Amino acid sequence: MNRNDLRRVDLNLLIVFETLMHERSVTRAAEKLFLG
Repeated sequence: MNRNDLRRVDLNLLIVFETLMHERSVTRAAEKLFLG
């Protein structure tokens, strides 16, 4: 990855990924993130 690629990364996806790994459930992660 170069610097331009990093500028296009949606950092919100890191929050989603971390929550998903912590909850170990898509449904619970979505509820925690108010997405479902």
